[in-house]
Amino acid sequence: MAREIKNLLQTIDRANRVHHLIKKGDRIVIAASGGSDSAALLLALSKLKRKYSLTLVAAHLNHGLQGKRSDLFARRTQSVCAELGIPFYSKKIAIKKISKANGGSLEETGRAERYKFFVEVAAKTGSFKIATAHTLDDQTETVLLRMLRGSGLRGLCGIPFKRTEGKALVIRPLLLCRKNDLLKALKEGEIPYVEDPTNQKIVFTRNRVRKLLLPLLERSFNPSVKEALSGLGAACAHAQDFIERKAAVAFKACAVVKHRALSLDISRLRRLHPALRSEVFFHALRSIKGSLTRFTQSQIEDLQLIIASGKTKLHLDLPGVQVHKAGGVLRLTPGRNGAIIPSKLSKKSPVEGC
Repeated sequence: MAREIKNLLQTIDRANRVHHLIKKGDRIVIAASGGSDSAALLLALSKLKRKYSLTLVAAHLNHGLQGKRSDLFARRTQSVCAELGIPFYSKKIAIKKISKANGGSLEETGRAERYKFFVEVAAKTGSFKIATAHTLDDQTETVLLRMLRGSGLRGLCGIPFKRTEGKALVIRPLLLCRKNDLLKALKEGEIPYVEDPTNQKIVFTRNRVRKLLLPLLERSFNPSVKEALSGLGAACAHAQDFIERKAAVAFKACAVVKHRALSLDISRLRRLHPALRSEVFFHALRSIKGSLTRFTQSQIEDLQLIIASGKTKLHLDLPGVQVHKAGGVLRLTPGRNGAIIPSKLSKKSPVEGC
């Protein structure tokens, strides 16, 4: 086997030994965008197909944002899949119309629609796993961006090696692989791909981190800064997992759910370590809202301040959740018609889920 492809497979194998991403007989949907990362994922999993007796299919969602270029991504992906012998599923949507109708950003809507499609393909093909092409570079950029935004431990976990999405398990086999190594493997395997020109525009924050900040850190501070930041994310993930397990027990001990309202016993909350108490708040907010993506570290600190305050009656509006302190309990209820309500006390620092 060619050297660069062999090195790529060895790196995937190292991730697999630790995180148990791929096992014999798996049926996997490969998220295929047409870019270099997903092309490398298609190549790698096709090479691992015999070793693990894998059943592979590829899924490509055409957002229709770039006109003819979007169609080129779809055609190029289908061509690569045909060359590698991987069945190809695609769908074209008008993401701008969907985003406008739902009132969300293009980025949020696009992500939601992609995973919705991947889950649909998984159900149609009897697959349990969805493989995405996140790399070490993506992990590094994510951890660094969240550091710059002031995220807490949860945000610094970065991109997880695996997580659930509906009834499927999302896996990231390339999360220890550097982008440059993927490009070398693609060149060696003569696998074509299309690069998104927007990845070069430094008007986007992530692109500035990728094109300007990370090269500076590598040149002037640490040539292995990507591995260092990835290691930080892994260490935070281990710590977060431990805290979450402890907090799940604490949450059950101090929470009562009744009629779409959740009450937390303040005296029990005060006896918890602040790290556990923060995680109990996350459990509570997730129970009410179903998502943490719009909550910030400073809003969690606002809840800590309410608990510490000697005042017996306080009120706080959080995104989609209203918080009332009275009678020795903290009562959380859905916000006005589920609307996003700005916190009166919060400042900044988005908390991004793992």
